[in-house]
Amino acid sequence: MTKLPINGFEYYLNPNHCKRPEQIFLGNGSDEAIDLCYRVFCEPGRDNVVAIDPTYGMYKVCADINNVEYRPVSLDENFNIIASRLLEHTDKHTKLIWLCSPNNPTGNSLDRNELLTIMRQFQGIVVIDEAYGDFSTKNSFREELSNYPHLIVLNTMRFEYYLNPNHCKLVTGSVGLLTLLVAYQPLGSSYCYLVSS
Repeated sequence: MTKLPINGFEYYLNPNHCKRPEQIFLGNGSDEAIDLCYRVFCEPGRDNVVAIDPTYGMYKVCADINNVEYRPVSLDENFNIIASRLLEHTDKHTKLIWLCSPNNPTGNSLDRNELLTIMRQFQGIVVIDEAYGDFSTKNSFREELSNYPHLIVLNTMRFEYYLNPNHCKLVTGSVGLLTLLVAYQPLGSSYCYLVSS
């Protein structure tokens, strides 16, 4: 078990969340981790991101704040993702793809094979937001981190760990990607850090 000291308390991280502690980053809630991805990986006024639609609204809000073009791609009539349709909207300036699974607001888990196709074919950063993963029977994409070094997986800790009001965002990914997120965290961020082993 990995011990996480947060605001004077000690929490123990389920080893199923990540096998390597150095691949863990804690953020101040969902929005900070999302915003950091824009600040680190996108150049304002030049780059774009692609996201499914409908999905969590903060991806677009942060795109607007950071002056990054936001390209929504509609899910099919059953709220499923079609990888080829999403990839058609990418170009050389697409730096991020946002995928929320289980999706907010539709509640369904996106097709794993379609998501794996996206990860295999897209060379930029793929972010899979599993904020509601604790309510899903599907395996987490954290188990794919060693296969896809350009993958970032977001999880909330408020459901499993009951960390309200300490709304932590568990961010897992390659050490290189997470080191960049730490470097760009805002001053005064109280518990954003890489967890050392």
